[in-house]
Amino acid sequence: MPIIKEIKSYLSIHNNVEQGDTIKFIDAGVFDETANQGKGAWIFQVNVLGPISEMCTKKFQPNKGNRGVIRSAYGDNSDDWKGKEFKVHCVKVRNPQDGKMVDSILLSVPDVMTDQDETISQATR
Repeated sequence: MPIIKEIKSYLSIHNNVEQGDTIKFIDAGVFDETANQGKGAWIFQVNVLGPISEMCTKKFQPNKGNRGVIRSAYGDNSDDWKGKEFKVHCVKVRNPQDGKMVDSILLSVPDVMTDQDETISQATR
């Protein structure tokens, strides 16, 4: 029997991207003033490249930690992020609104070993 999943327009762990997949930024992002409960946020288009999930294009709003990973690798100008690939990791984080532990996306640069990779390794064991 097929597994029925909700179709989401945003990148969502266990919905349209999985641990070990790769995503590729396909634009430099657009600032959406209505996002993040009216505070605004940068929204990017990314391709999910697999190997776990089917290839698709989704919106992605990087959190502070993921923005730090991206900036460390490719700088502050999001024009330089286009075409760059990142490995997806699933980690448990505490939701600041209700305190519950939830699955979250954590990015790393493929084929580059960093201190963050050790943290990811420990978090996914």
